[in-house]
Amino acid sequence: MIQNYMESLAERSKTAIAVADIDYKDDEGFLVCGKCHTRKEIEVSLPWGKIRPYCLCECEKERQDREKAEQEEKQRKERIQRLRNNAFPEGSLAHCTFDMASDPNHKILLAMQRYVENFKQFKEDGKGILLYGNVGTGKTFLAACTANALIDKGLPVLMTSVSYIANKLMGIFEGKNEYIESLNQYPLLVLDDLGAERNTEYMNEVVYTIINARYKAKLPLIVTTNLTTEQLKGPTDVTMARTYSRVLEMCFPIKVEGVDIRREKARAEYKTMSDILGL
Repeated sequence: MIQNYMESLAERSKTAIAVADIDYKDDEGFLVCGKCHTRKEIEVSLPWGKIRPYCLCECEKERQDREKAEQEEKQRKERIQRLRNNAFPEGSLAHCTFDMASDPNHKILLAMQRYVENFKQFKEDGKGILLYGNVGTGKTFLAACTANALIDKGLPVLMTSVSYIANKLMGIFEGKNEYIESLNQYPLLVLDDLGAERNTEYMNEVVYTIINARYKAKLPLIVTTNLTTEQLKGPTDVTMARTYSRVLEMCFPIKVEGVDIRREKARAEYKTMSDILGL
């Protein structure tokens, strides 16, 4: 039975491997590829004799390896695109990359790049970054660049705001806790513009629930905020005091200073339009 099976495999190999017009037999009678001049047959010694099944020549191996690599690369790019599409539910920040920065050697930009490079360790430690400072200094841009860099590595990331999550929760009649817990499927959660949400008991509780869930799961956060360190360390609301305490424990604070990027951009656009209109 084994003999019949092996001989059957050898015969089937001859239908699986194509023979081209330029192929030929060498001095020992083995089929040889006319393109790369490597054998398309191998000899296998068995207890009852020898068989010569067909095999892949070198150029066919290379072609199949190349096709496999191309397919894997295509699948990788498709997965990354799906991750990117899912990462920014509130707007298009998918274009933000570190190489877009006007100053590629800025110390905070380099620090965020190092965070990406060492993310495995930071994730194990549950440590994130708190980017704080005045309006328009590039905090959201830096956070989005970091998110996109991790997505390029194939890691799921979600960048959103407390207000967006609160609105989602208001539309859920059952399973609110499950939704909050689902945020922990992301190795990194980016909460943009913390403190800009409405100061209500409900909203404050939502903020605490989100951050505390990450804290208990020992998962990192990147938080951006216009709040000062004094506001973060001394809020009057008890729930927000607990929340900000968690943030400061989980996240390394980095003050982002500089000109108001949005104001500078608006000024440049205003001048361009003024020049075109001749005003």
